[in-house]
Amino acid sequence: MKSNSLVPELSISDFEKTLEFYTKILGFTIEYQRVDEGFAFLSLGEAQLMIDEIGKTRTWTRCESPDKSRGKS
Repeated sequence: MKSNSLVPELSISDFEKTLEFYTKILGFTIEYQRVDEGFAFLSLGEAQLMIDEIGKTRTWTRCESPDKSRGKS
């Protein structure tokens, strides 16, 4: 399977429920998964997305721009 140029990764709170929703209800296929990490790469036709349970093995925090002046007038 060829990956799209841009594949969104969704931060989720419940891996099992989210995976069930995308596969059983919406019809996505699991292309790759790491259950112990709460991660899966899913596809449906040409659509692709990744789901990643936050706090299971990785935790994302807000990134601040190193240039604090950005966005200031």
